[in-house]
Amino acid sequence: MDKCHPLSTLMVVRSLDVKKDPFRPRENDEELLGPEVPYLSTIGAPMYLDNYTYPDISFVVNLLSRYNSSLTRRHWNGVKHILCYLRGTIDMSLFYTKVSIFELTGYADPGYLSDPHNGRSQTGLHGMLPVIRDCSVVPFPLNNLLHNPSITITVLPHYKLNYKHCFRVIGSINGLLCLFNSYLTPSAPYGPRDRNTSFRLWNPATKKISQFVGKITHPQSHPYFADETLSNYLRFAFGYDKSTDTYKVVAFCPNQVKIFTFGDNVWKNIQCFPIVPFYHVTLVRHRHQRVNEGVYLNGTVNWLAIPNSEYFWKDYEDIPNIDQFMIVSLDLATETYLQLLPPSGLDEVPSILPTIAVLRDCLCFSYHIESTHFVIWMMMEFGDQKSWTQFLKISYDDLLDYDSLQYNYHYMMYPLCLSEDGETIILANSHEEHAFLYNWRDNRVEKTRITNNVLWMFSQNYIESLVTTG
Repeated sequence: MDKCHPLSTLMVVRSLDVKKDPFRPRENDEELLGPEVPYLSTIGAPMYLDNYTYPDISFVVNLLSRYNSSLTRRHWNGVKHILCYLRGTIDMSLFYTKVSIFELTGYADPGYLSDPHNGRSQTGLHGMLPVIRDCSVVPFPLNNLLHNPSITITVLPHYKLNYKHCFRVIGSINGLLCLFNSYLTPSAPYGPRDRNTSFRLWNPATKKISQFVGKITHPQSHPYFADETLSNYLRFAFGYDKSTDTYKVVAFCPNQVKIFTFGDNVWKNIQCFPIVPFYHVTLVRHRHQRVNEGVYLNGTVNWLAIPNSEYFWKDYEDIPNIDQFMIVSLDLATETYLQLLPPSGLDEVPSILPTIAVLRDCLCFSYHIESTHFVIWMMMEFGDQKSWTQFLKISYDDLLDYDSLQYNYHYMMYPLCLSEDGETIILANSHEEHAFLYNWRDNRVEKTRITNNVLWMFSQNYIESLVTTG
């Protein structure tokens, strides 16, 4: 339903008062509306559909099919409502899978019962997309994790990235995952090598995946030629341009920025960064591989930077004060940049490189203070410097494994997701295969106890949808 808005399902909004029931039989004074054949042909397709899928419309489809010999405008309006509800699903056809098991694949939307007043479809609520160490990504509802931190994730074959000839997820937007594959070109064993990278879109809900597109060749970093190759080594971010309804990949290095548009399948050079984001950090304690790869928010991709500073971080350098950092934001529609300041009035010196993330459609700036506190600020109105609000300041004393943290200078956390009520935040950390569930109202911390080997620092937010992969 990528092209329709939430729409009330007629089954739940029917009135118990017969006179108010829009699908009651024709009354004596009501006009007959048209012949039977157009109505029968229109209601026939949803009848076939509802026998296998969409249980929330099954009742009303069967009800409306009774009135083909005495149909009124009310009944036609009901059929139109169903068609509007299903708009955009023309490619989501029913089919039998090519396996020995006789299995029908369909698409259901049972979440309407969570909105009893309006009966709006609840498909598309937030979920998590944990990355398993065997290169699998498995979407599951966020509420499942919040209510039961001790669960086992079922990994089906189609969740394995290597089955799709990919090894990493760049980003997740509107239910689509951007995957990429990369391989080295042959060369001399001790010289710099080129890397070929290409991309594809995958919708786990529909199991549809696009072809590889956007092949790009770029230098591969090499330990013996670091200064030569790192300055040209591309990194990638995934975004969505609302103005053109297109998905894009941003490829960037210190001296160039390119944008690839799915559909057009063309790379385009754009203006370089006004402030180069932190591109590579050589000191392990300062960063994690997930940090500063670019976070997507409402048509923009955002990175952390420091003005007039080298994008390579040297082993001997200390991290500067918070007030020296900046955020550079790329608008995917206009292909222009915006420079944002962090929260004002902060003079703390973080023990680890700060990070930016997105929680509940708000840009977040987080950092560690002397390995004693983890602080998160939220920009409530994107682009408004005055809207920075301190959301959390978590003491390491409140974490379950503080005894191990106080001796671990390299420890860092990263905010992944916020619950619907805004009271529980999921925090990934760099040294454990567990995430923290921190409820700030109760000051309560729980550890996830998922039996799978989850790489939480690489996990993504995920919203299930029926958006097509193109």
